[in-house]
Amino acid sequence: MANFYYATKGTIEPDGIRHLSIAEVPDMMENPWKYYVPPFRIAPHVWFVAGIHDISSYIVDTGDGLILIDCPSVHTVYLQLESIRNAGYDPHNIKHIFITHAHGDHYGGVRPIQEYTGAKVWMSREDDEDFAARLAAGTVKANDLFGPPNFIVTDHYDYSKPFKIGNMSIEIKLVPGHTIGSVAYFFDDTDEETGKTYKVGMHGGMGIDSMRSDRLKAMGFGMELRERYISDCTILSKRKVDICLTSHENHTNLFSGINKEDRSDYSAFVDPSVWENFMINRAEAAKLLP
Repeated sequence: MANFYYATKGTIEPDGIRHLSIAEVPDMMENPWKYYVPPFRIAPHVWFVAGIHDISSYIVDTGDGLILIDCPSVHTVYLQLESIRNAGYDPHNIKHIFITHAHGDHYGGVRPIQEYTGAKVWMSREDDEDFAARLAAGTVKANDLFGPPNFIVTDHYDYSKPFKIGNMSIEIKLVPGHTIGSVAYFFDDTDEETGKTYKVGMHGGMGIDSMRSDRLKAMGFGMELRERYISDCTILSKRKVDICLTSHENHTNLFSGINKEDRSDYSAFVDPSVWENFMINRAEAAKLLP
């Protein structure tokens, strides 16, 4: 599996799935079925189920209900639900929706899935309060491209203890930078067939353009937010992570690990160097921002 940060958008991956250019994203929202990506397993109990290119979403089977990480767009919910079913799961078993950070391409589809499943919706208190303040001030408006921010956050993450459900114990860390309340998830996932346990990690806010000095200033943040991001990435790069989940598939050329003959084969995603290189790459890139 490739372990560099960005593939060139618009190029073809070995499995025949093409990375999108930025200009194609509006068309993907208008005609999402043209960009359907069938589900594939990335860890023993984790499936990619976004249903579309570019933006990631994952189902985590805890053995006692499902966790859905991110809901990319209100326009693509039907493809996301189809992906979940095609992965062998009933969407009504979604008990929790985890939002990695408060950007439209990660919460756009939350409301219909929340209403369809009755799931609890989790976000960091930091992002929830900051986002609510910006909505009240009129500096953030409904994003028609991905969906309106009209869902209900039922719970805030607790960083002091792991989130436990079924067979999973998930450590949740605050990793500000991309937003003030971006979070990372870490958990062990055991394959009952092989007996092997893998350490799974996901940094939910890796985009660095929001940390340009002009954008930080416009959002009312100081340079310490960028400095915190660089520090966190540097520290996290030393953490052992066997399988790296990303919030956008092009972050690590995620689709290059798909086994076209057996989409339940996750073996290509087991590569500790991906996480380490990803964290180091982003920290170094953030240092070069204007």
